[in-house]
Amino acid sequence: MRVSTNYEYQLYTADIDNTTSAYTQAQQVVSTGKQINQASDNPGGTMSALTMTALQSQISQFNSNLSTAKDYLSNNEASMTSITNLLNQAYQIGVQGANSTTSSAALNNLASQISDIQSSLVNVGNTQNSTGQCIFAGQQTDTQPFSAANGTLTYSGDSNNISVEVSPGQKMTVNQPGNPLFTDIYNQLESLKTDLQSGSFSKISNTDIANIKSSIANVSDLNGQFGAQIDTVTNLTTANTARSTNLTASISNVVDADMATAIVNMTQAQNAYQAALESTAQASKYSLVDFLS
Repeated sequence: MRVSTNYEYQLYTADIDNTTSAYTQAQQVVSTGKQINQASDNPGGTMSALTMTALQSQISQFNSNLSTAKDYLSNNEASMTSITNLLNQAYQIGVQGANSTTSSAALNNLASQISDIQSSLVNVGNTQNSTGQCIFAGQQTDTQPFSAANGTLTYSGDSNNISVEVSPGQKMTVNQPGNPLFTDIYNQLESLKTDLQSGSFSKISNTDIANIKSSIANVSDLNGQFGAQIDTVTNLTTANTARSTNLTASISNVVDADMATAIVNMTQAQNAYQAALESTAQASKYSLVDFLS
């Protein structure tokens, strides 16, 4: 049987090419720490990693939305607490003013305190979140919603809600348009102030104090709603963070290399490459006669 020298060298060349490719790939795995460096390394694993990475990106976006929601809701909750404090002050002033023995000078002093409470209420109504958005302006977040003059509160925002997607298909309203909430309270305080100035004890007792108590209850309910929403946001964020951590581990299992194994594989590939080179070098010493049998 006659064996072609050219054929023999083709076999040796193919062996060198294969061992070179394997050695190069093994070196790349050790260098990058990744067992998948291009899609052809593991098409199925690549698709799985891409799917998990896309899901992780979606979760990251939801957590960003949840952060926005928490910013709004926390400011809402703090504002409701501030309003409650102001209303409680106004209630105490009303109780004092309802006493028919209170002097005119004292009533005027109490009315002045109500003016201060109104000013504070306007400041709360113009609260901004961490990004400078006016949280009670509806969707007109770049507009300062409230201004007051001559006992009248003017609202420059709108009544539209702001919603963010906090999970697939689930949106959460995160704002509270300032009108009519602040306007009603301001007007109640204005009525109390007017009745204090005029000494209308019956109106203070029967109307003004009752209205303020009603507003305290309303604001308390809103505060509770915001607190419940914050709890929901916190729970969703915690769940998303845990899921993202699990995805990171799963992606690592698919993509990252076991370095101890990778180094062993690289050493074996290097040895195979060296052996192929030596075999080819040895074969190159033979003449055509050495391949005849």
